[in-house]
Amino acid sequence: MVVKKGPRAWGFPRGGLVGLAAAVLVSCGFLLGLLAYPDVAPASLTAAATVRTAGVAAIDFTDERSLAFSPQVEPLAPLASPRSGVVTSSACAPGKDLASGEVLFTIDSEPVVALWTAYPLFRDIGLGLQGADVSAVGDELRRLGYGAPESAVWNAGSAQALAAFLQDRGAGGPGTVLALDRFVLLSAETVRLSSCSVEVRGRVGTGDVLALSGGGLTGLTAVQTETLAAGGHSASYGAVTAPLSPEGLIVDAAFLSEVAAGPEFKTWQAGQEGGLALKVALTEPAPAFALPPSALYALTADRACVLAGDGQAVAVTLLSSSLGNSIVAAAAPLAEVVLAPTDPPPCR
Repeated sequence: MVVKKGPRAWGFPRGGLVGLAAAVLVSCGFLLGLLAYPDVAPASLTAAATVRTAGVAAIDFTDERSLAFSPQVEPLAPLASPRSGVVTSSACAPGKDLASGEVLFTIDSEPVVALWTAYPLFRDIGLGLQGADVSAVGDELRRLGYGAPESAVWNAGSAQALAAFLQDRGAGGPGTVLALDRFVLLSAETVRLSSCSVEVRGRVGTGDVLALSGGGLTGLTAVQTETLAAGGHSASYGAVTAPLSPEGLIVDAAFLSEVAAGPEFKTWQAGQEGGLALKVALTEPAPAFALPPSALYALTADRACVLAGDGQAVAVTLLSSSLGNSIVAAAAPLAEVVLAPTDPPPCR
């Protein structure tokens, strides 16, 4: 008897079914492992959490910088010729200090004497005249070493003192009258000549300008002081220093004299444009710290915080920057700071 085989049923071989079941079991085990340990990552994918720190350098902060100053000068004043004639000699030179009692020029071989009085002279003074100008002449003659009487009336003693004064300067002639054509009148006991207007052999008329006085340096004013650090500052020029007032003004006479004699001021005088650059620094250096800028946080204007190596938040004030570092004053000593701290505490 022959048995006929029917069509073969579709399906997987028995061996394939076994492999599929094994794969499903492995996958389920992996999923169960992830569910059991959801936060565990392979060691190769885990970065070590580190805190970066940097050392801090303690320094003396000087706030040294170049600062522009505007020169303040006295106004120019003309020295007028008291008479007409030919200039036969001259002691005039720019920068020369001319004192009351000195001979500046001779005109027609007659000395022209510089004279200052506390009260301005406006007339010739002869015997018997009186007034404030008479008193002023007597005062100046006594200051210069001539024994004029203390009197508001011009008398024989006054005339005698004047005669001795003129004779000592080679200016002879009648001594009873103070004649203004013998004098070039000054605005102070001593003036500095800024320029000379006439030369020897030149002819001048009464009232012509013989020279200009004034233009001297009387002060230096800082153009901008807002960026200076807190504390007293001093300016330096060559080997001399002078304090800077809170308003940014320098008035020290020795310092101004040194600056006035320098080439920078003379160049400025020629054009009177711009200003003079001077070195400025704190008179007394201030203790400070140099640290990386990335250590700063909670930065507002010139105030910030840093996280010290021991975890303490320290308030700092920004003073300056130098060579990639921030220069700060700190509320507490610093030796080490945390760089780019994460969620740091407040310091104020």
